[in-house]
Parts: sequence; structure tokens; C-alpha cells
Amino acid sequence: MNVKHILATCSSLLLVALTGCGDLDNYDAPNGGIHGRIIDARTGELVQQPVNTPTGLCVRLVQQNWTMEAEPQLFYAKDDGTFTNTKLFNDEYSLQLEQTNFFPVEERMIKIKGQTDVTIEVTPYCYATVSNPSLKNRRIQAEASLHRNWDWKTDNRGCKITKVCLYTNISSHIDKESANNMGGASTDYSYLSDAELLAEGNKVTAQLLLDGAKLEQYAHIIKGNNNKLFIRAAVVTSCDGREYYNYSDVQTLEFKED
Repeated sequence: MNVKHILATCSSLLLVALTGCGDLDNYDAPNGGIHGRIIDARTGELVQQPVNTPTGLCVRLVQQNWTMEAEPQLFYAKDDGTFTNTKLFNDEYSLQLEQTNFFPVEERMIKIKGQTDVTIEVTPYCYATVSNPSLKNRRIQAEASLHRNWDWKTDNRGCKITKVCLYTNISSHIDKESANNMGGASTDYSYLSDAELLAEGNKVTAQLLLDGAKLEQYAHIIKGNNNKLFIRAAVVTSCDGREYYNYSDVQTLEFKED
């Protein structure tokens, strides 16, 4: 076989191989998506969540119309209580919520057709609302009002409020994970009954001492934030041997050096 014949044969084989690869890539692109909201079943308000990380609220979707069971798609909710996945195929899916800070909800079936809106009603363990934040001598202090939107007096479900936490950060994305705050502290309230903690008009105190080294480390960012820090509280509920963190919204606090 001469050289010209060898080159011609190789060129033909390469063309076939490239054509075959093109056929393998010729799949339909995802044509649907989900835009979800986690809301309080009584108030309709969004339920605040941890920062969008592997420790936050996890959404598990499994496509149904497969011969074999499809691999689950896992993604995480945002801290405002919404979640999004824009790259799904139109089909029926099972939807489960994991790592929640509300009473368990049953798995449900949803049908994705284009960009699909989904609202899920839940019952959070508790709420914390922050007021009167202050900063003095590197100590942040705030008041927290606690409340529940379920009939806890007649249906306690074995739940007990144990502590209130306060976190601060240079970003408005804050939760208990060390990567998502520049300081945090908790105040033990396990010695008080839920009736005392949830009494109308009652407020509890949450405070933390800022780390001087971290303040120095992030001084330029704080200055870029117009000398403001962000704070967020969490109320911790012990239920069935586990702890659940329900977060407040995020507030800003003017930072003034002592």
C-alpha cells in the first residue's frame, strides 16, 4: 500500500469518527425549570433559610419517566426561602425537602412544563424578630421576639426552645456556619419555659463580642460597606433529639470605633 493510499484511508476513518461524535452530542437541551417558594402555611410569608450551601435547605428532584430510576438532582435554597433550577427536562418529578427548619412535609409529585412555579407551605418550628440592635465596646446586642404560628400550647410535639443566637458578617449572607459569619454567640434559654419565652410582648437578649483581630482583618471591607455590619438572629428549637435553627431577616448596624 503506497503512502497516498494510507493517507486517504486515515482521512476517511477520521471523518467517520468525527461524524459519530457529532451524533453522540445531538441530544435535546433542557426545556424546563423550577422556581420555588417556601412559605408559612398560616401567614404566606417566606421562611428564612441558611445561606445557599451544602448545610442549607436541600431540594431533591427525581425524574419519573425513566426505565431505570433516575439519579436525583440536588440543589439548595437561597437564604430568603426561594429556590431555582432552570435546567430541567419537561417531565414529572418527585420533590423532597431535606435539612429543613420546619416540620416535615410529605414527598410530592410535580409536573415541569417550561419554567414552572411551585409554592410549598410549611410550618416552621419558631420565628425570631430582631429589634434595637446596638454596638458598644465591640459588643453587639439586640433584642429578639420569639413566636410560633402553630398551636404549641395543645400540641407541643416534644419541642423546646433552647437558645437564641446572634451572628454578624461583612456580607448580608449570614448563618451559623463559620464561613458565613465573622462572629457569633448564643444565649442559653433552656431554663425558661416556652410559655415564658413566647409570652406576648416578651423579648429576650442576644449579644456577641466582636473579635478584634477579625475587625482589623476586615476593616477595609467594613469601610466599603459605609461602616456597616450585618446581623442576623436565630432561635434554636430542640425537637426529637435534634436542633433546628430558624433565622430572622438580616439587619444592618452602623459600626463606630470605640
